[in-house]
Amino acid sequence: MSPINARFWRVLSAMSPINAGLSRLSFSTQNDGEIQPVDDPGLTKRKKNKRVKSTKSGKSVAVCSGPCKTESAVPPEHGRAVKDIRLQSRPVAPSRVKFPHLSEMPRYTTKLIDIGVNLLGYGTSAFPDFTSVVDQAADSGVSDIVIIGSTIPVSKQAQILVDSWPNSGPEEITGAAAAPARCSLHFMAGCHPCRASDFAPDGGRQALRDVIMAARQQPCIAIGECGLDYKDLSSAADVQREVFREHLELAVELQKPLFLHERGAHTDFVDLLSPYIPRLPSAESACIHCFTGNWEQLQTYLDLGCSIGITGWIAGSRKSSLIAALRTAGWERLRDRLMIESDAPALLPKYIMPKKAESQDEKNVPANLPYVCCALAWILGVDGEEVAKATTDNARRIFLQQTQ
Repeated sequence: MSPINARFWRVLSAMSPINAGLSRLSFSTQNDGEIQPVDDPGLTKRKKNKRVKSTKSGKSVAVCSGPCKTESAVPPEHGRAVKDIRLQSRPVAPSRVKFPHLSEMPRYTTKLIDIGVNLLGYGTSAFPDFTSVVDQAADSGVSDIVIIGSTIPVSKQAQILVDSWPNSGPEEITGAAAAPARCSLHFMAGCHPCRASDFAPDGGRQALRDVIMAARQQPCIAIGECGLDYKDLSSAADVQREVFREHLELAVELQKPLFLHERGAHTDFVDLLSPYIPRLPSAESACIHCFTGNWEQLQTYLDLGCSIGITGWIAGSRKSSLIAALRTAGWERLRDRLMIESDAPALLPKYIMPKKAESQDEKNVPANLPYVCCALAWILGVDGEEVAKATTDNARRIFLQQTQ
């Protein structure tokens, strides 16, 4: 073996695990001559501590456990592509949060508006004693509840219920007069995409229009819930798309806001929705209900001008993409776009609520809406009262203005 080769092997065999790890990193020197590390799954088993390796150029690179991150707040523009890792699309904001477990429910001076409650379910109410559910919401500081129309028959039930409900007067809404807490009810009319196959048999667009036009005491405040759900194909995708178009056409015809559902169908959903945005009362009147997506999807909706509904998902167990998306957008950009909803009886915001026994299977209720407001404020680093006021103002402007 030549002296050069012998020396090479001695150096190679003497390499530490850290140096061996560095040998598996790829670097780009195209960014003003700076060395940028690229994620390498081969480092996922390294120790959690960060080490620094100096290079001949005098630059230093951070060697991290798992996927390496640059010190910059912006993802690197260059680097080796690694399977399942897309640096370009990574949000710049952190996605982890540890909520405080509150010992009691937060209280806000501003009354909250719950823009989406499945009070009547899909025909069988999830709340047999819904009067007490509404009263509890009022006691928690919720002034208005919007009942979701999940099918045409449920939309009709909601219309009848709202017409017979003793809604609050202006003095209760403004707080100008002392009165017992009372919650106003409103309704929307639509057909959930998972029930799209029932739309035509239930009478289709004409039947839905009839429900809307039959309202007396309180007008229908939106068309929905409607949209696309490719994760639940109990109604075929082509049927969902056709029924979604019917809702979009009706919203334009009657100049009503939209309460929109999208799951696993983002591309088709945006393709169908986009041409209708300029024809709606306003772009923000297209509300993306229960947004749970990532930064790219949020960016698309914000660029379209849509408003965003936030539920208890934000304080659930699968919230990281949503948190990163909201933090990346930031409060100043979201202030005029966000609204809050319980989506009860689903999506309990359990990780910010007082701890319960693990065996307790608690149903979500509109009275838990203050926890959603608190979680949103915690994630965005904003005072809870500011979030309460902004989300209420947005809901009143987008949905309830037509009731006043």
